[in-house]
Amino acid sequence: MTNRSHSKDIWLAVRTHFMLDGLILMLGVALGSALRFNDPLPERLSDYLPALLAAGFALPCMIYGAGLYSNRIHIRHRYRLVVLALCYGGALILMLSLGSLILDARLGRGVLLISMPLTYLMLVLHHGLLIRRSLGVRDRVVMLVSSDADMLVWQRLKKVGAPFYQLTGLVDTRQEFTEGGASVDPGHSVLEDLPELVNNLRIDSVLCTKSQLRDPRLANVLRNVSFSGVRLVTLADIMEDAYRLVPLSLVDLEWLLHASTLPHRSYVRKWKRLFDVVISLVVGLLSFPILLAGMIWVRLASPGGPVFFKQVRSGRLGKTFQVLKLRTMRVDAEANGPQWAKKNDNRTFPGGGLLRKFRVDEIPQLLNILRGEMSFVGPRPERPEFEDQLALEIPYFRERLLVAPGLTGWAQVNYPYGATVEDARRKLEYDLYYMKHMTITLDLFILLDTARIVIGGGVNQRAELESVVRDLAGVASRVDATANTLG
Repeated sequence: MTNRSHSKDIWLAVRTHFMLDGLILMLGVALGSALRFNDPLPERLSDYLPALLAAGFALPCMIYGAGLYSNRIHIRHRYRLVVLALCYGGALILMLSLGSLILDARLGRGVLLISMPLTYLMLVLHHGLLIRRSLGVRDRVVMLVSSDADMLVWQRLKKVGAPFYQLTGLVDTRQEFTEGGASVDPGHSVLEDLPELVNNLRIDSVLCTKSQLRDPRLANVLRNVSFSGVRLVTLADIMEDAYRLVPLSLVDLEWLLHASTLPHRSYVRKWKRLFDVVISLVVGLLSFPILLAGMIWVRLASPGGPVFFKQVRSGRLGKTFQVLKLRTMRVDAEANGPQWAKKNDNRTFPGGGLLRKFRVDEIPQLLNILRGEMSFVGPRPERPEFEDQLALEIPYFRERLLVAPGLTGWAQVNYPYGATVEDARRKLEYDLYYMKHMTITLDLFILLDTARIVIGGGVNQRAELESVVRDLAGVASRVDATANTLG
């Protein structure tokens, strides 16, 4: 149905700029060294390599965490310059700290004085020119309208807008060309000139409803448009691109089949396991002191129970396993039966809420990842009894079981703790987006988002985003339901 994935293009652009920012830092030091020592390749440059690699990775991580790779966050130019300077300052502090530990890697004052303005200038140029061009590009879109209900969707979409899209106009397939009030060619539909129209107006995407895509009368024209390089999109595609989720009211079996048969699926599975093992070992080593402190606190604050606890969860394809967590609740927390955990759960012992808030209780699950029972990134594993209950109330809820559950995930970094069926429904919309667009690149950025949330202590849900998503999805689902009834 679509020629390409706009979401995939955006994540590839983010990855490219992420790498470029790291290379800019290293290039700045290389230029500073060359000017300082009057040598294109000074011998000291190899000594700087450990500090450069660490800072070259840390800088784009901080820039990503500050939101400078997103055009969905409106940042004033002056503020962007300040944030870039702060991120670069953090990378410099890391380089100097490593230089104090590894003396050979220490940058001299002359190199720093020359490289600092050069590097910052290149960062400003990069973010002021290249990023705005690639991440700020908006597809020009026209919408096909075949009914008054379609017109309602267009009006709502124009009202709320859509990031990455410029809503250019609409094509009413019910109208005929007229000139001076008389029909030029009776029976000649405006739809027949759609290929020429999109070419003349430099249209990138044509927004169609699902009923239009199934209409045999429109099939030949839409295929012609698609093969000319213009993308055919539904409202579900626009919601994916603009808001990084898939409203459940727009999901059907056709969407699920398309999402599950994308060609990158097998490629990702092969690399994801290696990614999981490597990241789990690195994170495990770095977080062990924090885990040890958490274990001591559990023993002191709640001496009557075990430090760790095991709980049965549903894994890939419904296969159950025992998840390992640091205990944060009282021993009698489930005396009245299984209960959903809440953000401010009163069943936690003193300090247990902090362990949960900063995800310290999740660290033992690295062992589940190494065993292959979980992935580092994926939908959160549910308890089987809750899985069965939610599957009865939420359509397509068991689709989550097609991929390995994760320690963190797209839903976790975009939606706060929830303890209701409606919360589970909202999280599924993010999980379905991740399952369709799953890549190692997206996994890496989810890990960076997770680190930002752990440091900040929580997820901020945007109320206006929820309002826009619910409004558009509700109108579109009613349109499709009406079309199916008439069909």
